[in-house]
Amino acid sequence: MLNKEEVLRDLREGGLAFTSIMLCIEDVRVFETTAMVIGESHATAVRRGFTTSTKFRLVAVYEQVDSALRLSYFQSTQLPDNIPIES
Repeated sequence: MLNKEEVLRDLREGGLAFTSIMLCIEDVRVFETTAMVIGESHATAVRRGFTTSTKFRLVAVYEQVDSALRLSYFQSTQLPDNIPIES
């Protein structure tokens, strides 16, 4: 598993490219100008010529800044392969 620094470096250098990210389960909660997304996702990526798939749970918090949304927090936890994601 790659750590955050390795992922960011590979994305910058073109060594990692996501070919699909599918949000399968989501719960969106809105509190005035803040929205929280809780969900499960399945991502497919190519890293240095090898295709890999991963499943993870995520939390993302967005804030409205003027007329735009800003991602202010994101955390994901990888799920074991034997846990199915419902669509």
